[in-house]
Amino acid sequence: MEGRVIWSKKSDDYLERTFMFIAKDSKVYAERFVTDLILYTEDYFNQDVAHGRKIPEFEDTQLAFLKEIIYRGYRIIYDDSYEKNKIYIVLVINGRQSINKHI
Repeated sequence: MEGRVIWSKKSDDYLERTFMFIAKDSKVYAERFVTDLILYTEDYFNQDVAHGRKIPEFEDTQLAFLKEIIYRGYRIIYDDSYEKNKIYIVLVINGRQSINKHI
């Protein structure tokens, strides 16, 4: 479905920072990693059976509606409750970082 996945400004910014961090060692690998993460995410959500998991840190909070999928140690945080057939990518974060500092 065309336009099903919508990337927030915050998620775009984080992808850019991830690219810059990896590019210090290899621009080729940085480009490949970020591109693969984006393709993985969009392919994942274009499957009819796609669904992620609830975010443990947000259970019993106002953010309990958010979900996540994991790609190579990166947490892709999204909202699928806002609009039918749309997935809003809220944040992409390295799994070793505290999610509470970035939401």
